[in-house]
Amino acid sequence: MDLSQNMLRIAKEIYANCEAYHDFLSENKISRIEDFPSEFGSLPITNKDCYIEKYSIEKRLLRNKKISDYYMICTSSGSTGSPTIWPRDYYSDKKAISSNLNVYKKLFHIQNKRTLVIVTFGLGAWTAGMLTSRLCWEMGRKYKLSVVTPGLDKEVAYRILKELGKYYDQTIITGYPPFIIDLVEFALEKGFDFKDINTKIHYTSAGLMENQREDLATLVSKDNSKDDVLGFYASSEAGIVGIETPHTVQVLSYVNKNQSLCNDLFGKSVAPTFVEYNPKVRYLEAYRGKILLTVNQPVPLIRYNTKDRGGLIKGAEVIKILKKYGYKMPHSILNKYFVYILGREDSVRLLSNIYIEDITYCLEKSCYSEKFTGKFKYGLDRSKLKNSLKLLVYTKHDCSLSKEQQVIFKKELNKNLSLVNPDFKMVGKGMCLKVVSLIIFYETENH
Repeated sequence: MDLSQNMLRIAKEIYANCEAYHDFLSENKISRIEDFPSEFGSLPITNKDCYIEKYSIEKRLLRNKKISDYYMICTSSGSTGSPTIWPRDYYSDKKAISSNLNVYKKLFHIQNKRTLVIVTFGLGAWTAGMLTSRLCWEMGRKYKLSVVTPGLDKEVAYRILKELGKYYDQTIITGYPPFIIDLVEFALEKGFDFKDINTKIHYTSAGLMENQREDLATLVSKDNSKDDVLGFYASSEAGIVGIETPHTVQVLSYVNKNQSLCNDLFGKSVAPTFVEYNPKVRYLEAYRGKILLTVNQPVPLIRYNTKDRGGLIKGAEVIKILKKYGYKMPHSILNKYFVYILGREDSVRLLSNIYIEDITYCLEKSCYSEKFTGKFKYGLDRSKLKNSLKLLVYTKHDCSLSKEQQVIFKKELNKNLSLVNPDFKMVGKGMCLKVVSLIIFYETENH
């Protein structure tokens, strides 16, 4: 059956068995099964505002289900608003466990190696930390794999590396890139050698620049291999959606050398997150530059706007475009499905949108980049007629910038934003760009 037609069938089942989705479609002039369009792509789009926040959690569950029927309750981090509740059931997690097991076998060969997994995501109720831990625990039932969960505690994570890593064939650190980078620097300062424990890194959320991946591989990989520093695309709504593989990393390495190739593949000059996904498990659509997600789970989602900007591309098209630039890819990716993520729709609106990856690019290109941790916060100052950018950049310990250096950095920021963001360049001459409270010490982040 055609994938989109299969999704249409699932949508009809959910319409019949989920009060919230039934009411949502009724409000969009679909009051009976007979009213359903013949094409899945003609169904109305859901999002956090019009669906998640409009209907109660119990209405969004399937009929005859209560929140107490689910064995684990997770929440989103709330980074784009109030945290959202996501219950989990054994059936859905059984499929996720199987998928995650295949990923770790394919990428890290856990079937042949004694493996230590260190989970450095935030723990508690957050989906990322709890679901990652749950999936890894289950892998330990079949293979020689141990899981330790220090969460966002750098001292504990370092102690685990130092005391336990030597007993395993490999150690996988999974977490958010800024924390992992901070942990690596902290351990190196103490003289720790990551290569002695055959370290791998598996990250998500914020992406890595390719030079960051290369630097991390040089510091932690026993073989200096970029394939030991891999990411995955995930969301609190649906868990893991797609994974980086050696093939996607290879594509990004080509893109990093050729801006025209980057534009041809992704429609933008800055390399995105680029992962392989399985449309039978997580059905994705690209609609007006946004990624839509459909997944049948305890809280079903139909054509849900993730607010991630990006697009979809098949392996055959990747091969074709790369060939035009003289690059070759194996035919094994011919029938693979890929999604690229350019960043969140949620952004700071000045006269143009300023996105997270734009500021990341500016920090990377700064002449003071070695002083920065990679962490920052940004927002909008509406105190005057012209909107101003408020930016807090965290430096490494004892690496603050002088007033003169801050002036230089502000000029750099304008210049680099114009390079990476065409819309900003267009309107920048008429914009008041102000950087408020630019530099603070990293250790004061929580104050």
